[in-house]
Amino acid sequence: MQKKKGSNLIFVLLSIIIIVLIFLAVNIVRLFNKPIETTLVKNGELIKYEEVTGYIIRDEKEYWQIYEYIENNSLKWQFDEYYE
Repeated sequence: MQKKKGSNLIFVLLSIIIIVLIFLAVNIVRLFNKPIETTLVKNGELIKYEEVTGYIIRDEKEYWQIYEYIENNSLKWQFDEYYE
């Protein structure tokens, strides 16, 4: 009878530890995938924006779409309202 109580206690403790580890793992992933809010000061005015982090490119087609966007987007900076 005594062994059964001890094994039940070990099972409960291991279950609690596993639940806590899963909770920590999920929240750590959320923390690192959260967009970073950044504040800029431009002409005395605060501007807030979010940086997107942790994006995974899934295939070659998506890679080239993002490449084209980055390559061509810099040509449009002079038309941006915040461009100096």
